[in-house]
Amino acid sequence: MSTPRHWDRHARRFTSEVFDITKAHAGSVLDRRVRELAPRRGTGILLDAGCGIGTFARKYGARFAHVIAMDFSPAILRRAMAARPALPNVTWLCADIVALPLILQPGVADLTASLNVLTYATPERNDDILRALCLLTARGGHALVVAPSAESEARAGRGSRVARRGAGAAEHTQHRQGLTQRFFTRESLTQAALDAGWKSAGLEPISYPRAYENVGKAGTGDRRDNWDWLAVLGR
Repeated sequence: MSTPRHWDRHARRFTSEVFDITKAHAGSVLDRRVRELAPRRGTGILLDAGCGIGTFARKYGARFAHVIAMDFSPAILRRAMAARPALPNVTWLCADIVALPLILQPGVADLTASLNVLTYATPERNDDILRALCLLTARGGHALVVAPSAESEARAGRGSRVARRGAGAAEHTQHRQGLTQRFFTRESLTQAALDAGWKSAGLEPISYPRAYENVGKAGTGDRRDNWDWLAVLGR
């Protein structure tokens, strides 16, 4: 399982060593979903749970009245806070996602984003993360959760047995930088979200160019774009 200390070591070289789907995604999926799910511009609260260096908060934060951006790595959070221009409507918070329901009010967020936070966690911790995100999202609100796709790995010739078994297989795993990297089937991620208390879970691919495949990810060697799952979770 990843720890704050592990990610602190990546803070200085975050852009070259850590995969950032907000930066890598060349399509319109994120833009479209944020437009659809955010409240009227200039209102509401965005929770960026596992914000990294703040790419998502900086790209979409102006749509909201307030943004809560948290990460459990103090070094990475300091880098996010130091970036310019400063974001006047952002509260930066160093905390563990699982502990957030003890820190923030239940249902605080109109839209919650958690991008590739499930990648390096244990299955049990992932369940806890999904439950915490559910508690933090307002009733009628939504979350955007990105997680690695086992089906994308299968297309490249790895993890095919897991991806084709469907709902009976929760994940395909690989080892990278001393951590276990997890890949989810459509069925397994959908079921995990529903089990965590979300009322609805719709998944769609969110692609990224092959050029990014070795940035914080195991390379596939496939010439086509790879993809992660973007789960749109309804509260």
